[in-house]
Amino acid sequence: MKGLISIGAICLGILGIAGCSDANETKQEKVTSVATITKVVQFQGKEVVSLEIGSKKTNIVKQFSDESTVQKVVDGLEHAKKRDKVLLDKEALDALNAVLKVKYRGGEQQEYFVWLEGNGEQIMVVDSTTDQQSAGYEVNGTYAKNIMSLFQ
Repeated sequence: MKGLISIGAICLGILGIAGCSDANETKQEKVTSVATITKVVQFQGKEVVSLEIGSKKTNIVKQFSDESTVQKVVDGLEHAKKRDKVLLDKEALDALNAVLKVKYRGGEQQEYFVWLEGNGEQIMVVDSTTDQQSAGYEVNGTYAKNIMSLFQ
């Protein structure tokens, strides 16, 4: 009988020690950190934060701040044919399709007049001004189609 009590006491002691070791352990969760690196889109040496396109025909204004959309428009303007003197007479202003506002970091913004031409094959983007002539961009091909998709 004493042997049985001794064996029982030893078993209880072993179980007690094993049970205590689990209670003192701290659980560690695996944490994975994710860093998102956003690309800064620049146009004319300034950081672009958003675009606003206002249709003159429907009075609908669309705003874009995602990097890929802003980059599409900036790429189109950077690859466009530069035009030094675009005539801005009454007839041209009456045919205006939209106004594009490029908003830069720091609150500065630039406004452009936009004409959609040739079934989306060509887009004219001209500095908004009260002058009769202004500098502009003639956007063609894929770049024009990318910008045109923003109007749909």
